[in-house]
This record gives sequence, structure tokens and C-alpha cells, in this order.
Amino acid sequence: MSHEVTKKNPIEGILTEVRKVVVGYPEMTEKVCYTLFAPGGHVLLEAVWGLAKSVTANAFGRSIKDATWARFQMTPDMMPADIKGNRIYNRELSRYEIVRGPVFNNIVLADEINRTTPQTQSALLEPMAENSVTIAGQTFRVPELFCVLATQNPRQSEGTYPLPEPQLDRFLFKIDMGYVSEEDEDKLLLNQQVLKGTDPFQDIVPQVTVEEILAYRKLIGRTYVSDAARKYMLALVRGTRPRHSSRRQALQRHRRAHRRRWSHLP
Repeated sequence: MSHEVTKKNPIEGILTEVRKVVVGYPEMTEKVCYTLFAPGGHVLLEAVWGLAKSVTANAFGRSIKDATWARFQMTPDMMPADIKGNRIYNRELSRYEIVRGPVFNNIVLADEINRTTPQTQSALLEPMAENSVTIAGQTFRVPELFCVLATQNPRQSEGTYPLPEPQLDRFLFKIDMGYVSEEDEDKLLLNQQVLKGTDPFQDIVPQVTVEEILAYRKLIGRTYVSDAARKYMLALVRGTRPRHSSRRQALQRHRRAHRRRWSHLP
């Protein structure tokens, strides 16, 4: 794909490269790509193990020039410092130094996020919302282009800690991956025969730079929104909330009276 075409449609350029190694999941790859162009955008993928989640993060990282990516496996014994970093004493220099954790990358894959404790899960809340990390009382900025791809096991899996609602609110998309089609699964087998141990990412060509994505973000932020469209979005949001507090209170009184009426029964 030429540089000129990529300039006109960067999303298509990135998706073309990512889909060289990620077979199937067209909706998932599109939504992950959208989050890169949305400030504060992050994705939560719900899937069992072995469904190319790490491959997806790696492919997106390689399709962006100068972008960095990191992956860390969430386990029950993991601590917040393993994600953010820590203050460590350097014996050679006789001083304390801040060692930054894997969260200081452009694309971060938090694998099986609901396998770790809520205390460790909360280590991602600050960088996801404020693009900053606090270590030993000092605040550090994460990269301006910062996207978390978190995966979680299905809730029926053993040893999981469900994410609380405030943390779920940090994600722009929650995607249930599921399994690929039979045709795509056959294509995966054919690819394994062709690759035969070679690097599957060797054909990925970076399509945009980090600076270009940040410039596109500013351009998207200047998109014109009419009064009618704004009011329609406002109506949708307010429609999801209880409209009258008095109605809620009346319902609560009705429930209390109902419980008192039948409380004498065994």
C-alpha cells in the first residue's frame, strides 16, 4: 500500500497490515483500530485462551512506526508495582531510582485482567483515565498515545475477580471474541504450514507514525456536530437514567409495605 493511500485512509492502512497475521475477527480489529484514534480509548476483550489476543496487540504495535508495546500476564500474586514500576535502591550509585513498569508503552496488553486481585487491577485506573502514574509519591506521564488491550476469562472460569463497574467504565469497547469460523480456522492451519516457524510479523509494514495518529486525533476533535445531533445524543444518554426520583421512592415504599404485609408468614 502506497504512502499516499495511507495518508487518505490510515485506518484501512493499519487494518490491512494487522490482518496479515490476525485471521478472522473483522469487527474486533476494526474496534481496536478505532480506539487508537480516540483519546482515552481502551478495549476489553472477553475470550478464552489461545485466540490471538497477544498477536493482535503485537500486530497493531508493529503497524505504527516508533510505537512500543508490552504484555504482562495478570496473576493472583501480582502487585501494582509490577505494572506501574517501583522505587529501587541502586547500590552502585548509592541512591534510590524509579524503575518504570510495562505501563509506560503505547500499546499495553493486560492479559487475563480478571485473574488478579482488585488492588492490582486498580493500578491501571490512573493511567487509563489520566495518562499518568504515581510511583512513590511522584507522578509520571505515560505516552500520549496510550491504549490498553485487556483480556478477561469468561466469568464462569475458576479463580477470577470480576471487574467493578468504575473500571469497566474506563473501556470504550467490550468485545466477546468467541471462536473464528471453520473457513478461517482452516486458513490458520494453512498459514502454519506456510510459515513453518518463521516470524509471522515479518511482512507487516508500518503505515502511520505516532505523531500522525495524534494529529488525526486533533482533527477528529474538530469535527462539526450539529445542534440536532448533540441533542439526540443527550437524549440517548439521559434516557438510560431513572427520570423521576419520586417514582423510585414510591417504588421503594411499595416494596417495604409489601414485605411488612407478608412478614408474619413462616
